[in-house]
This record gives sequence, structure tokens and C-alpha cells, in this order.
Amino acid sequence: MNQDDYQSTALFYDRVLTPLLRPLRVDIRTFVHYRGHRNIIDICCGTGDQLQLLEGNSMNLAGVDNSAAMLDKARARCSDLVSLHLLDAEQMSPPEDPFDCALLVFSLHEKHPAGRAHIFDNACRMVKPGGSLVLADYRGRDHDLKRSLSHRLLIPVIERLAGKNHYRNYRDWMDRGGLEGFLQRRNLTVDVISQRFGSTVLCCALTIDDARQAFSNHLALLNRSLHKPIKHLSYSHEQNN
Repeated sequence: MNQDDYQSTALFYDRVLTPLLRPLRVDIRTFVHYRGHRNIIDICCGTGDQLQLLEGNSMNLAGVDNSAAMLDKARARCSDLVSLHLLDAEQMSPPEDPFDCALLVFSLHEKHPAGRAHIFDNACRMVKPGGSLVLADYRGRDHDLKRSLSHRLLIPVIERLAGKNHYRNYRDWMDRGGLEGFLQRRNLTVDVISQRFGSTVLCCALTIDDARQAFSNHLALLNRSLHKPIKHLSYSHEQNN
């Protein structure tokens, strides 16, 4: 699709959403500095607020987004030292020199289910063994009143403003259990970084080695259930080149 679905969103994103997301982005910066990560890629980086927060201290930063309008905002915000690329995250290829850490912040809920899987797998491929993948997105619905009101009132309004397709994908994300459901279906264990916005948003990190092992275990179970061999896939740099 050649149309930039975020052209109109880019006009109000920084005025409305960037201030709301700043505490979450500070949490992510704290985690990145704590782990000592220096080479970072922000996947679906939007207007570049997270990248700007990470600048300095000899950081090597890159951002990708499929919206030219969003990237224009990011280029205006970030210094020339930040590498920005117009690219669909579903089409990313493993780099020759993997990153210490990849960020997927509010990126999965807006994609169709197959797209989420592709982006997540690609994000894993971007990170070196032992590195981190940071995820932040909406949690699933529950019976907690505060979270329930946020899910039913404020958040749906924001998601509707992003467009019909975006809102449809958001509804599907919530119906599937949000970020917790996404992680549970992949048998992934994560470290919680923070919970924000009345615990409606979960920010967590997983180690890439753990993600690969969980994926391998999943294939092994599937292999036994079908009683026939299934080729085990690997995200190793050597097998992707």
C-alpha cells in the first residue's frame, strides 16, 4: 500500500500522545542504560521521541517506520547521528552486525495477526544472542474497574482516531488477550519493566536466547503431536545469511 495511513496522525501525535507516553519511554531508557545496551533499533519508531531520549553516551541508534510523515517528524526531532529508514517492519532483513536491543513499543496492536508474527520474528532476528527485545503494548481486558474504564472509554477513542484499519486490528489484539496473550501463546518468559496508565499497558523485556528456545520448544511439541519430522528453525546470524 503506497498510501501513508499515518499522514493525518502525524499532525497531532506529538501534541497529544507524546506527552502521555513520556513516562513509559523514560522507563525504557532506564532499562536500556541499566543493561548497558549501546546499539539500539526502534522498530516502528514513529516521530522519534524514544530515540531522542536515548541520544548521547556513545549510543548507536537506528529507527525504522513505514510512514514518511512520521519519519519527517523524527528527523526534525533527532540529530543526524540517528539513522532513520523508511521501511516496513514486516520486510526487515537480519543485519550483518546485530543490535544489542530492539524496541517494539505500541507496534503490535495496530497490525493484523500475521503482520504481528512477522514483525516479532524480524525483531528477534535484529538482536544478537543475549540481547534484549523490549515490548510495550496494551494488556488484555480484565475485571479491574480502573483498567476496565480505560479500556472501554479513553483508549478506544484514541485508537479510533488512528483510522478504521488500525482500530480493527486493535480490537482483534484485545480479543486475543493483548500483550499477555501474545506472550503466552509463544511460551515466553519476560522481565516486567513497568506498568503504566492504570496498568492498562505492560512494558517488558525478553532475552533473545530465551525467545529462540521457547520457539524451538514449541516446534518440538508440534513435531510430536503430528508424529512426523518438522525442520527446526533458527534465528542465528549464520543461518540467515
